[in-house]
Amino acid sequence: MPTRATTDISHEQLTDHDIERHPHESTKRGSNRMVELVSVASVNSGDRELGLAYAQIAEHGDQASGERALALLKQAEREGATDAALHVRLGFLEQISGTPDPAQREYRAALAENAFESTALANLAVIDAAKGDAAEAVDLLERAAATDPSQTAAGLDLAFLQCRIGEKAQAMQTIELAEPFNPDNAALHEFSPYREVRRADLRY
Repeated sequence: MPTRATTDISHEQLTDHDIERHPHESTKRGSNRMVELVSVASVNSGDRELGLAYAQIAEHGDQASGERALALLKQAEREGATDAALHVRLGFLEQISGTPDPAQREYRAALAENAFESTALANLAVIDAAKGDAAEAVDLLERAAATDPSQTAAGLDLAFLQCRIGEKAQAMQTIELAEPFNPDNAALHEFSPYREVRRADLRY
């Protein structure tokens, strides 16, 4: 990820998307080797299908696959592909390439196709928060958490932002809603001391 102005947003993404500041060594070693994907069972894969496949590899730190995916998916977009999955992958690739403005446009296009697309909601919130638009980021993360409360990353990011803008009671509620879905998450437990103090305050 490029350097951001805020440290309140985690690096985790929803579903299977991880934006890694330092990719694992195994992916670093293969990052400059071009992976060649081929169709099986005589299936004719177009730019969209190949681009989505290369994007999956890129999510694990393969730079060459990311560049190939970006080119293929942009070509598919020019040819008229408009589905949410394509826009989300393009947004992700632009985001990890350090170009947040095109990433924003792709995530918004994905949300125009599917207003409940949780990855687009969460990743767009990360970009908005980095640009200082905390209110918009909170709104997006609230929608993401409501869409799928089991997504711990969105709940954590929302709680961090709520704390930052002074909504500490709401942050406590956010963590309490997220905790049953991932009770062993260490980051959720970091809020525990504050929550106990806050409960004491509410009693008196």
